[in-house]
Amino acid sequence: PPRLSSICISLATISVVFGPVLANWWGLSGLFWLTACLAVVGIMVLLLVIPTPEVSIRNAEAQAVPAMFGKLLRDGELLRLNLGIGILHFAQMASWVAVPVILEQSLSYSRDQHWMIYLGVMGLSFLCMLPFILIAEAKRKIKPVFVGAVVLLALGEVVLGGNTESRIWFVFGLFVFFMAFNLLEATLPSLVSKIAPAGGKGTAMGVYSTSQFLGAFLGGVVGGYVVHHYGYAQVFWMSSLLIIVWIIAAATMKKPRHLKSLVVQLLPNEVLVIDDFIEQVPGVCDVVVIPGQQLAYFKVDNDEFCRETMQKVLGRTF
Repeated sequence: PPRLSSICISLATISVVFGPVLANWWGLSGLFWLTACLAVVGIMVLLLVIPTPEVSIRNAEAQAVPAMFGKLLRDGELLRLNLGIGILHFAQMASWVAVPVILEQSLSYSRDQHWMIYLGVMGLSFLCMLPFILIAEAKRKIKPVFVGAVVLLALGEVVLGGNTESRIWFVFGLFVFFMAFNLLEATLPSLVSKIAPAGGKGTAMGVYSTSQFLGAFLGGVVGGYVVHHYGYAQVFWMSSLLIIVWIIAAATMKKPRHLKSLVVQLLPNEVLVIDDFIEQVPGVCDVVVIPGQQLAYFKVDNDEFCRETMQKVLGRTF
């Protein structure tokens, strides 16, 4: 997920930077036609370039398992992350109802200058957030970095909302917003992967993605309503209030353990005694066997996990 997040951030940066340029050349209708053409290209790549696997094995770490939805929707830690990604994309979409208009009408930046502002603030913010990613993972400080990024996001919205007439401060607010946004986009999927129970990562990521796109949809709708009835600056204040709710949820989350997923292919008619693995194998925190898949899913702490003991309890190598 962290690698995928980096790719998504890079693509988002390209779209934000080049979007204003293309809109200035072709108009909004041109952007929609370009999107449609890119979608067709994506379909052709899927059909003609990506090979069809000869053997397809259902893996609950990569696909949704309907039987696990209830368990995951009751998980308080995952609910915090789903709320967070929803609010993050709500704030992004709501804010971008106002940002281009303020840049053009209040701050007198012509449309063909917007890409330079976005490129500058996004590029610099990306470089500034990289050390915090390293600290979060290498130093096991993911919770304080995560909570700090949510606070920074709220600060960015406050700066934007309070400085719609100031070029310097408004651009600074964009920098703060993008730094927090990029940092959260990178850490949230990693947290979902760590917290999801054994065999539940695929399902958890499905719920997470649904929350993300629901937040983006509501951000555009509610942001447009607030702009129409109350003005552009109020969008940022509304977003900051929502982010404060997220700060409370993030600050009260448990410190996430650095767990990894392990999938073991079961032999025909092989039966596992789950408690034996949790009680006897150091580092095994959770085990799930989904009937019909012939796969066992383990959640393990790599710092404590002993592969030799695992093989002894399993009675074979894996």
